[in-house]
Formats: sequence, C-alpha cells, structure tokens
Amino acid sequence: MKKKYLMSGGLAFSEQKDMDKLNKLAAKGWHVEKFAPLGYSLQKGEPTNHIYCIDYHKLNTDSEEYFELFQQSGWSHIDSQSDLHLFTAPPETTPIYTDQETKITKYENSTKSLKTISLALILLTFTAWFIHSQLASSLQTISFTIASLLTLLSIPLLLTTLASFGNKWRTENKAFKYFLSKAVPITCLILGISSLFFLYSSAWLIIVSAIIGGIAGVLILQFIIKFFLSMKNA
Repeated sequence: MKKKYLMSGGLAFSEQKDMDKLNKLAAKGWHVEKFAPLGYSLQKGEPTNHIYCIDYHKLNTDSEEYFELFQQSGWSHIDSQSDLHLFTAPPETTPIYTDQETKITKYENSTKSLKTISLALILLTFTAWFIHSQLASSLQTISFTIASLLTLLSIPLLLTTLASFGNKWRTENKAFKYFLSKAVPITCLILGISSLFFLYSSAWLIIVSAIIGGIAGVLILQFIIKFFLSMKNA
C-alpha cells in the first residue's frame, strides 16, 4: 500500500487550505489515514469525491455521543489528536457548521487549550528570566540558556494562539481585532529589528534576537509552505 506525507500549513493559519488540499488529493486517490507530526499521513486507494472537515472538541465522558452525532449527520471519523478531530463525508453532506453561531463555538473551542498553555508558558518564561536576574554569575549561563529556550518555545505558540483568536474574531465580524491579529506579529518583528540598533548589552541582544528569530521563523515557514502548496497546485 503506497503512503505519503502531507505537511500542514498550520490549522490556526490555513485550516481551509489544508482541507481543500485533502479534498483534491482524495479525488486523486490519496486518502488521510491519520494525523502525522505537523501534517497528515495519506495512503493510496480509489479516487473518491469526498470532503474533509476539522472540529475542535475536548473529549470527556461524552466521546461516544460526540462521534455518534457526527456519524448520524453523515460524517465519518478519521482520526483524533488531543482536542483535534478529522472527519470526512460525501460533498452533498450537510456541513458540520451551518451558521455563524456554531462557527464561533468551533473557534472558541480551538482557543481554549491554546490560551491556557500560552499563559502558563508566558508565566514560566518570565519566571525563568526573573530567576536568571537574581542568580549569581556562576549559574547565569545555565539559567540564561533555559530562559532563552523557553522564549523560543513561547513565540511560535503565542503566534498560533493569536492566529486562532484571529479566526474567531473574523467569524464574529470583529474587523479591528482580526486586523490586530495579523498586524501584531509583523509589528513586533519590525520593532525587534529596529531595537537591535539601540541595544548595547549582549544579553539583551541575544534575547531580542531570539524573539526576532522565533517570529521570523514562523512567518518564513508559513511562506515556504504556502509557496510549496501553490506550486503543487499549479
């Protein structure tokens, strides 16, 4: 059985583009088998005219009812990864989300866990920098490394969280908030680069460079994935 891997563009950034790509691949006989790290694992089969859809839902004791509800609506469950669930159905099937209110609920669910994790990581990062500033110089190399790594981890997560809130605000027709979700990362990147010209402390240079690298890395990765997918679709 032939298999291949498809990289995701990042569901917070390009969920619908991911689904459109999977729909086109299904028509060519490539069907999603399961989630894979940062993407999807596909296997070769017969071409089908099926569509895919993502849902966000934290499973508790209602998991059976949750999947049964989708099955009754014509949607087959493919795979789950934490609070993320992938479904497929024939194109004439009623969409999972048919109105603005249910779409808002979907994106509210997508932001819940991200918001909690982001806040926890931000607090942990600030705590790490505070501890670093209080330690003796002999221990500062280790503490600085830990704090820097936490900073690098927190930036992509914060950008993903911001993008998820952006999806929610767009659905709620909150144009200004949606604009901010797009403008803040680029503004921070520009301010970070500009501040390099005024910083003379090597420690601060490393911190700002880490922030710039984190933001730029995510933006560049997004661009590369979008470019790659557009070339594949051409």
